[in-house]
Amino acid sequence: MSNLPLKALIKRLYQYLVDYASAYLEYYAYEAAERLIRSVAYVVSNALVLILVSICLNITFLAVVLAVGLATQALPTALGAIAVFYFLVGAILLLFRRALILKPLQKQLVALLFDNPPS
Repeated sequence: MSNLPLKALIKRLYQYLVDYASAYLEYYAYEAAERLIRSVAYVVSNALVLILVSICLNITFLAVVLAVGLATQALPTALGAIAVFYFLVGAILLLFRRALILKPLQKQLVALLFDNPPS
C-alpha cells in the first residue's frame, strides 16, 4: 500500500517531464520558424534589389550604347561592344562564382541563421 503514493509521484513526474519536453520542442520549433522566415526575407529582399539594380544598369547601358552609336553612326559596333562587356562580366562571374557569390552568400546566411542578434 505504501507503493501507491510512490507510483502516483512517478506518474506525475513523468507527465511533467513529457510536458516540459514538448514545450521545449515547441519553443525551438517557433525559433527555427522565425529564423527561417528572417533568412527567406533576407534572400528575397536581396534578390529584389539585385533585379532592380540590374534593370537600371541595363537601361543605362542601352542608353549609352544608343547615344554612342547614333553619335558615331556605328550602332552595330556600339551594340557589339556592350555585348562583349556583358560577356566578360558573365565570364568573370562564372569563373569566380565561388569567391564572388557562393562564399559571401553562405557566410551571410550562416550568420543570419546561427547568430542571435538582440531583438
